[in-house]
Amino acid sequence: MNGLGSINYVSSASLFSSMTYIISSFVSSSTDLYNNKQNIYLNTVGSLVLGGYNINVTISTITNFYLYDTFFNSSITYKGKNNAQLAYNPITTYDFYVSTLDTQLNTFSNYIHPNTTISLEVYPNIIFPQINTNSNSQIYHVSSFLQYNGSTINILNQTKFLAMNNSSSNLFQQPLRLNIPGKNIVNYTYPYLLTHRFVNVFASNTNVGFVTSNVNVVFDSTSSYYLSIQNIAP
Repeated sequence: MNGLGSINYVSSASLFSSMTYIISSFVSSSTDLYNNKQNIYLNTVGSLVLGGYNINVTISTITNFYLYDTFFNSSITYKGKNNAQLAYNPITTYDFYVSTLDTQLNTFSNYIHPNTTISLEVYPNIIFPQINTNSNSQIYHVSSFLQYNGSTINILNQTKFLAMNNSSSNLFQQPLRLNIPGKNIVNYTYPYLLTHRFVNVFASNTNVGFVTSNVNVVFDSTSSYYLSIQNIAP
């Protein structure tokens, strides 16, 4: 796995580059791999068996399969919008859209293929202005998803956001985790951006919600974005 050390990451928690390719014909009798692989073994009909505590889970009709333990996991230096900005507000809705993180997946393009699993762990800090003083505290729905060249990647994380009235702090600080199949990442001409949709938060002509789209985005440089790539070997 040459080259990962020179890519823009801060500290690698674990990096392995070994792969085991197992063919069922290696097993010619009921003798299993239990002693060598703990509670994972092959039976004589080419099934993969996961066993333990008198419970077996069998995956049948397997002739060739892979056991991968190749992965890359690291904190990534934050790249994206920070500080004061205006949330995007389509004139047809009361939603706010805030684009923050550039995931920098293009940096790892050599390690992403259809069988790869990509996980993004993000710790956002998005500060909203005070809510309309005539309203009570509100709970809003938030969807976080990836966008590529303006198109939404069908992967999202849904959570809730509590907004307080008067001068109380309105800080969106929910940890997010997005799991993305490698098959969804096919081009790198444009960056894959993390976007957050705050549903029905704009007050407009109503008396509930935020009266302005001014927000502050505050992401720490080295502890707000973690990237995990599993099965980096094709």
